[in-house]
Amino acid sequence: MINVVRRTPTKLVGVVSAAGMIIAEHYRQERRRHAMAQDLDRLNQQITGLQGQLEVLKKQQHSGQTSVDGRIKRRFRSRERTMSNITSTTADDYNSALDSSDMEFYDISDEETSKASTLTPLDDVLKDIDIKLEDPLQLRNALSQLENLLFDYPSSTEVLWRIGKAHQRIAMEVTDISYKMVHLNAGLDVCRQGIEINPKSGDVHKWYAILLGSRSSHQGIRDKLRDSSEFKHHIDLAIQLIPEDATCYYLLGRYVMEIASLKWYERKAVATLFDKLPECTYQQALENLLQADRMGDKDWKINKLSIAKCYFALGDYKEGLKWLDEANNITKAVLEEEGIEQEIAQLLSKYNGYR
Repeated sequence: MINVVRRTPTKLVGVVSAAGMIIAEHYRQERRRHAMAQDLDRLNQQITGLQGQLEVLKKQQHSGQTSVDGRIKRRFRSRERTMSNITSTTADDYNSALDSSDMEFYDISDEETSKASTLTPLDDVLKDIDIKLEDPLQLRNALSQLENLLFDYPSSTEVLWRIGKAHQRIAMEVTDISYKMVHLNAGLDVCRQGIEINPKSGDVHKWYAILLGSRSSHQGIRDKLRDSSEFKHHIDLAIQLIPEDATCYYLLGRYVMEIASLKWYERKAVATLFDKLPECTYQQALENLLQADRMGDKDWKINKLSIAKCYFALGDYKEGLKWLDEANNITKAVLEEEGIEQEIAQLLSKYNGYR
C-alpha cells in the first residue's frame, strides 16, 4: 500500500502468503514460551522492587509514620495481582520455557531494565527507548521495557504508540509471514487501545496507519482495500493533530500516488468490491511529497525517489531526473531504504535520454 518514511518499510504492497499448520503451531509455542519468559523476568524484577519497598515501609513504621504514599500502595496491589497470575502457571511450563534454545533472543539485561524504573521520569525513560527503537538489535529490548512501563502507566498513549511502533519494526525485521502478522496485529491492537483512551493523540493515529500499511503487504485484495480506506482516515487525522510531522505528509503522498497509479481495469475490479475509490491524482501526491521534503531530512532518499516518480508520471522528465539524481547521490545508509538503489538505477536507465 504505502511506504513509510525512513523508520518504516519501503515495500507495502504484497500478496497473501499462507503459513502451514506446522509453522503456525511452532510460532504459537514460541509466543507461549516468550510470554512465560517475560512473566518470569518480570516476577524477578517485582520481587526485588517489593523487597526495597518493604524496607521503606519498615522505616516509616519505625519512625511512627502511619501514612504510606498512594503510589506505593498502587504499585503493591499491581505487583500482587501480577505475582498471583504468574504463580498460577505450572512449574513444568516455566521449565519448558527456560529450556528453549532461543531464550537469549528475548533476554533483557539488568542494566537496561533498571532504566525503566518508575522512579525515573517517564520522559527520560522514553527518550532512552526511542533510541533503541531505531536500532534493530535493541527492538525486543525496547518492546519489553515498554510493556513493563504499562504496569505503572496503563493509560499512557505515549507508551502505547511506542509499543505499536516496536511491533511494526520487529515485524519488518523477520522473514516469516506468520510471525510478521503476529507482531503487526499486536501493534494494531495496542494502538487501537490508545485511540480509545485518547483519540486526540496524533502519534497513535499515525502508527495505527503505518501498521495497517505494513499489514496490507500480506493480504488479499479485499482486505487490502478495506485497510486502505481505514489507513486514509487515520493518516488524515494524524495530519490534523500533528501537522508538523513530515512523515504524515509522506504517507499521504504515497497513498495518493498508489491510488492514482491504478489502471482503469483495476479500478473497475475495485468497484465490484466497494462503492468507489477516492479521486486521486499525481499532482495531489506530488504536493504532499514536496511538503514532506520541505519539512523532513534533506537526505530522505525514498521521498525524493517518490517525487521523481510523480514528475515522470506527469510527463515532466527533466524535473523528475533532477529529483532522481538527488536520490541517487544520497549515500547515507538507512535500513528501511535498502533495496531502492536498484529501482533508482532502472529509472535512470529508462529516462536518461530526456536530459
